[in-house]
Amino acid sequence: LSKYLENKREWITCYALRKKAGLKNSSNGVECQNNVLVAERQKNGKASWRPEGSSYLSSITALFSNGEDMEWFYNGKISLKMTV
Repeated sequence: LSKYLENKREWITCYALRKKAGLKNSSNGVECQNNVLVAERQKNGKASWRPEGSSYLSSITALFSNGEDMEWFYNGKISLKMTV
C-alpha cells in the first residue's frame, strides 16, 4: 500500500489545501450536469441504452457543451482547461 501511495503521490488530492484555496471538493456539480444531459436524451426520448452508450453520449455532449468539438474532430485533441 505504501508503495502504491508513493507512486500516486502527485495525483492524490489534498482536500484541505483545496478548501483553503476556496475550490470545490466535490464532483456533484459535474455529476448533476452529466445526469441532466443524458436524461434529456434518454428519458425524454424514451430511449433505453446500454451503459457504454450512455457514457459515449455524455462524452460527445460534453465536447459540444464545452466548445471543444471542432478541436477534437479536426485535431483529435481536447484542451482540458480548468474552469472556475
